[in-house]
Amino acid sequence: QGENLKHQATDVRDKVKTAAKSEKAHAEGLLHKVYNVLADIKDSIISKIESENKIPAK
Repeated sequence: QGENLKHQATDVRDKVKTAAKSEKAHAEGLLHKVYNVLADIKDSIISKIESENKIPAK
């Protein structure tokens, strides 16, 4: 009985660890997407400002 409970506890622990790793990977993936979107927004703001500040050729 005790050995069976020990085995079940180990199994549950391993499943929780696996789920936590999966969640961490998912969260990191989302952070990378958010970072990339923010970088794109920053780049387009910079190029808009640069294009507005250019002196037109005569």
